[in-house]
Amino acid sequence: SDSSRCKILVPSVSCRAAFHPVQYRGAMACSDETLTKIWHHSAYTLRLCMNDFMLDGMKRDRLPWAGDLVVSLLSNAFIFVDAKIIAKTLTVLGRAGISESHINGFVDYSLLWIICHHLYQLYFGDIRFLRREWLRIK
Repeated sequence: SDSSRCKILVPSVSCRAAFHPVQYRGAMACSDETLTKIWHHSAYTLRLCMNDFMLDGMKRDRLPWAGDLVVSLLSNAFIFVDAKIIAKTLTVLGRAGISESHINGFVDYSLLWIICHHLYQLYFGDIRFLRREWLRIK
């Protein structure tokens, strides 16, 4: 019944959005407006997943995962070209070293982590980082 309903007045509502300080350096546009919108939404979603590390989707557990990092790394290399966040994510994921434990608890994610190191070198060429991380990789 209507008598069980009550109105609650909320004086104000606010929302604080946090963004990783990065600039868009790549772009995409084509004759298909839908594809252009998909690209823009995807780039924005990637940016939302950039905090201290590259994180899993914003509606999920918000942790770094080697499986997600493969796609995020490749997208980031063309959209934001932010090497630092990739290096930080690789470091935190492999902090114990793969000889001690599997990345994210999965043996195949350890392989993906190695692939991400390869991709990081391919797109960012940071040999000093590779030398620093080598003991955890081998």
